[in-house]
Amino acid sequence: MNLTIKVPHVPQRRDGDTRLAREIDDMFVLFSCLDEHNLLDDLPRYVASGPDSMPSVRMYEGDFAVLLNMMKKMSNEISERGQSWPP
Repeated sequence: MNLTIKVPHVPQRRDGDTRLAREIDDMFVLFSCLDEHNLLDDLPRYVASGPDSMPSVRMYEGDFAVLLNMMKKMSNEISERGQSWPP
């Protein structure tokens, strides 16, 4: 967008444990700024003729690793409890 207003500074790169939370905060800051200047209607809109033409949601490697670790722990817990069943 070619803006005539000055938008708040948003870092191009984020690192650390709270990276995702800070990126979401940055998006809200930008949306708030655009809203204050009545520019939300100027944002591009994307539409699809149906859900099959939409790109699938990608699960990032870190998110997938967390899910896999949780499933492994749950599987181990079930195995351990199954071996000592009945109490």
